Amino acid sequence: MRRALPPPLAAGDTLAQAFRLAVWEGLDHLDAHLDGARRGEAEAIHQARVALRRLRSGLKLFRRRLDPASRDGFNTALRDLGRILGGARDWDVFVLETVPLVSQAAPGQAGSLDELAAAADPLRTQAHARLRQTLASPRTALLLEDLRGWAAEAQAFAGGAGVPIGREAPRLLDRLARTAGRRGRDMADQTDEQRHTLRKALKSLRYGMQILEGLHEGEPARPYRRALGALQEDLGLLNDAIAAAELAGRLPCPSGIAVTSAWSAGQRHAALSALPAAWQTFVSLEPYW
Repeated sequence: MRRALPPPLAAGDTLAQAFRLAVWEGLDHLDAHLDGARRGEAEAIHQARVALRRLRSGLKLFRRRLDPASRDGFNTALRDLGRILGGARDWDVFVLETVPLVSQAAPGQAGSLDELAAAADPLRTQAHARLRQTLASPRTALLLEDLRGWAAEAQAFAGGAGVPIGREAPRLLDRLARTAGRRGRDMADQTDEQRHTLRKALKSLRYGMQILEGLHEGEPARPYRRALGALQEDLGLLNDAIAAAELAGRLPCPSGIAVTSAWSAGQRHAALSALPAAWQTFVSLEPYW
């Protein structure tokens, strides 16, 4: 299974070169999984979604230097494609991961949970059918082709295309880190929606760090990356718990919904209990860049 790779950057590369390499790596990662996603392979759908998120994070990382009209147009189109992938991915996770986890936690409720999974299958099938239709559309192929070409063109940049990426990288990452810092303020009093916004900001930071990873190799980066990963894991568990209850609630299975909601409440409590310490560990570290 082809995983995401950091683009082969050197400090002397220009911003235009770095952006092109980042976009092309993201598109190559996506292309490697499109056939599998069309076939409904869960891991291929997941990897394709990751590739789209990395592409959008690349647009965000370089956003102040890019032509805004084209940048925002591509971002919107990639977001819409990501939502369709996300619809299929959400049901994959629910059927293949969440229901088995709930079954392990409540083995006496196997019948109710089998009923829940069976009720979810048609919705999962619909989401996969919509994804296949979208991926088969000429509009999708044209979007990806246009993005590849645009990333190679000088007019992609509104200015600063020749600035060395090694000089600009700290400012690019600082901006993403500041956004995440603002999103994490007063975490104890935040709503689930605010924590979800924080999670997205941290993903943008993490993907931005991965895009520029070739510039920051070695031991100094590891504590910061580990702390960010631990924080994202807690927020991911919280998101999964919320999503499990929401998806179960769409299904006509009262017993299965009750069991899943109880499991979700326990997972949510555990994630929320771990979050403050994970956040403090993360914000206490100086960025390595």
